[in-house]
Amino acid sequence: MRLPPRPSLLVLGAVGLIVGAGLLCVAARLGDPLARLSYDLTFRFARPYAPPEAVIVLVDEESRRELGVLPGQYPPRSLHTRFVDRMTRDGARLLFYDILFEAESDDPRVDADFAAAMKRNGRVILSGTYDKVLRPAAVQEVVSEPMAILRDAARAWGPAGPLMKDADDAVRRVGPSATDRPIAHWQAAELAGAPVTRDPANASRERYLNYYGPAGTLRWCSLHEALDDRMRAPDFFRDKIVCVGGRPGPVGTRFGEDEFAYPHSRWGGPYILGVEVHTTALLNLLRGEWLERLQLAVEMLLVLFFGLVAGIAAYGLSPLRALLALAVLAVVIAIASMELQIHGHIWWDWLVPVAVQFPLAAVLTGATRYAAEARRRIQLRQAFSFYLSEQMADRISEEKFDLKPGGQLVEATVLFTDCKGFTAMCEEVKDPKIISDTLIAYFTVTSKQVLENDGTIIKYIGDAVYACWNAPIADPDHAIKAARAAWAISEASKQVVLGRVLTTRVGVCTGEVVAGNLGSPYRFDYTCIGEPVNFANRLESLNKLLGTGVLIADTTRRAIGDRFVCRALGAFTVVGKTTPVAIHELIAPVEEKPADLAWLETWDAALQALREGDFAAQQKLLREVVWQRGGADGPSEYYLSLVARLEKEGHLADWTGIVKLTEK
Repeated sequence: MRLPPRPSLLVLGAVGLIVGAGLLCVAARLGDPLARLSYDLTFRFARPYAPPEAVIVLVDEESRRELGVLPGQYPPRSLHTRFVDRMTRDGARLLFYDILFEAESDDPRVDADFAAAMKRNGRVILSGTYDKVLRPAAVQEVVSEPMAILRDAARAWGPAGPLMKDADDAVRRVGPSATDRPIAHWQAAELAGAPVTRDPANASRERYLNYYGPAGTLRWCSLHEALDDRMRAPDFFRDKIVCVGGRPGPVGTRFGEDEFAYPHSRWGGPYILGVEVHTTALLNLLRGEWLERLQLAVEMLLVLFFGLVAGIAAYGLSPLRALLALAVLAVVIAIASMELQIHGHIWWDWLVPVAVQFPLAAVLTGATRYAAEARRRIQLRQAFSFYLSEQMADRISEEKFDLKPGGQLVEATVLFTDCKGFTAMCEEVKDPKIISDTLIAYFTVTSKQVLENDGTIIKYIGDAVYACWNAPIADPDHAIKAARAAWAISEASKQVVLGRVLTTRVGVCTGEVVAGNLGSPYRFDYTCIGEPVNFANRLESLNKLLGTGVLIADTTRRAIGDRFVCRALGAFTVVGKTTPVAIHELIAPVEEKPADLAWLETWDAALQALREGDFAAQQKLLREVVWQRGGADGPSEYYLSLVARLEKEGHLADWTGIVKLTEK
């Protein structure tokens, strides 16, 4: 007989990793989320069931409205007196109140009547509230008791809890009382004759709740319906455990009206009421249906066994057969575990083998994908080399750039360009090769400035370049580098490209964007989205209106400080926005500034006159700027035209110093 090949150390190590990961998840808190999900999933698929032994009566907003109780007030205890008397008359098995009657009524006779009704009934269980109060030295457990006259009239009373909240704030367990007095629902179960209550030691145990369905599954009615014989016949309550509680509303939690997360709320269902949780716990005790978790040693043996099975499948079977076997086994484990929880009332952390060990084993069957992934990363580096400088592409490779879809919020500086007259040139030339060669030569010039200033070319859009700084590689000088690239692009565009002067207009904006691999799981690109992107694009278009070459947002102007010569162009309200924004023209880096900048002082004076509404002065000053700049200055000519138009239309009196743009 031919023996199978001896497994390599790598395979043995992988099997050990599979087994060890499972054992670690069960033995350590690392596996708690999986344990909670293992518990919850069964309820997702279990059929809802309302045990006939119990009925819930809710003090809800409908009851307040129907009973004439003002919003924000709790129904008077005289109504509870009527209710208890009716339960006595209808033969209810017992009454369990999940409402705290702590304060005295304004009229002592009302409390006396309520107490008398409880004595006549003889089977009323009251609840106190259970809270943890943070003290300077420790956490103190405090139980608020019902008022003395009612406490003495009730058959028994106890704290309504504690309801044990897990790390996700969901209630899956009910703990024992923190005092010598048993919890209220235990006393109700004892009064109802639950077999488990015959041994007092059982009262100190923590129990997992076996929910009967989503919120609202248990039989219930509103208080006003319970008080009306026409709405609820006597047989509705006869021989039933009647649990009374509140639904959250204007009254608030101080009357015991509370809601909790629980397994069904994980899937988007509504939270469950506190009275439903206590009724579930009471029914679990009465019917012997609470849930037990397997002992830790048994769970670890199961995880050890399934880990070895998964490892053997990954080693002894072909990749496809191993995946199929693991998938079938995962389904079998899931179904068997759910059936055990539903019918045997036992649960365990079965998602450890299904969601941890089996996927790890499946990785072994796809080990060949590692080489493909390595090749893909090489291709990524090559692909980014077209969008980044070679040094920046190397940094991405070294920093293990995340390939998964998704983005993060970063502050970035965004740049948009547009080639003036390119569309007209295309219509004139009509030769695809000439157009293509011209565009390639033009992009070569513009892209060079972006890459040399450590920018990222996000994409080419027609004849435009969309670039950003500080993403994907962090750069504290991103605004300065983007401004220098914008100036360099504007200067380079004054050169002749294949016999044509292709002037470039540039818009730059700094702000928070979402940067990352955005798209879908099927295809995504590295890009940036956000208001700064839109505004940079708007600024690029605004160059055409103002006759400028490079426009920058006020955020960018503040970020570059005194490293560049700029001129303020005033405040503008762009289309789609109501808040005016300041816009600046980028003139040049300080070290490259023109020799003659005297016109800037004249411009600043003109802009100040314009803000103050001194139109005569601003016209004179703006014409002087045009003369100082050799007969042409786009912003000056724009404001002269704007004021002339407003004067012609009779709107000069409405001038606020803010330009409202009507086109994008």
